[in-house]
Amino acid sequence: VSILVFSSLVALVSNVVTQIAALGADEWKQQWLLIRYLREANISRSTTKNIQEYLRARLRWEKKHATEDQVKLLEHLSEPLRNKLKSESMLPHLCTHPVFFHIQAKTVLFVDACSLKTVASGDVLFACSLKTV
Repeated sequence: VSILVFSSLVALVSNVVTQIAALGADEWKQQWLLIRYLREANISRSTTKNIQEYLRARLRWEKKHATEDQVKLLEHLSEPLRNKLKSESMLPHLCTHPVFFHIQAKTVLFVDACSLKTVASGDVLFACSLKTV
């Protein structure tokens, strides 16, 4: 009986180690594909460095935090509940800005129309001279 329990435990540990190695291998493959793509597309060294640093930071952040797109159950929320969730998750961050702080009640409507975007340092989201599409 103890041999059976021991062999089951060894099989379980072996399976977990194999899964962890597969995850790491996929991440390495993606890193290598990124480097290859950037080289083949003749992307400058400074832009390549910026992209790699941003992606490393983003992946570290995603490993530490659960994101909305990772939680598949949220896809089943009704639209009003989804808007309430979005509002409550974004409002604390928006209200640090004086404009949104002063119009806090109306900010909920604004948040409902927002979509979450990730940006790197130095990215321009909008400016007076940019035309909308």
